[in-house]
Amino acid sequence: RDNFIYLPKPGDMIQFQMFGFQHWGIYIGRGNLPHSPHVPGLDTRLLLSASAFGFKFKVRKEKIKDIQGVLKIAVWNKFDEKYPPLDPACVVKRARHMANKVLRYNLANANCEHFATLMRYDKLDFLGFSFEDVSLLRNSWSFASLLEGR
Repeated sequence: RDNFIYLPKPGDMIQFQMFGFQHWGIYIGRGNLPHSPHVPGLDTRLLLSASAFGFKFKVRKEKIKDIQGVLKIAVWNKFDEKYPPLDPACVVKRARHMANKVLRYNLANANCEHFATLMRYDKLDFLGFSFEDVSLLRNSWSFASLLEGR
């Protein structure tokens, strides 16, 4: 795609700029990206209410080129200066392990950016709130099976 800023390496966090929001995933190589799917054109108010009612989604592995509504794509390993990333092979293994898992969505603490951050750093850091104990997200998403992917 010509709208890619920097070429990704396996284990990189990928940020998609969409119209009015950003979407995140983890690059695992060969153009593939496990991510929590977004719904193009979905109203943010609907997402907020879906969060309150325990909306669930299936983590999908897709080709980057097939993700709808993308304006720009960038590699942005946004917490590399704050946290040491896990080994790229480990990040890829964890992200692959999550493909087809059904997770609970919550805009505030279990969204696509949290998913990508957890895969790369095994940490949750969002809007200045740092959660050293990732159990909050693991509990929110029932991540017991993720431990096998370490």
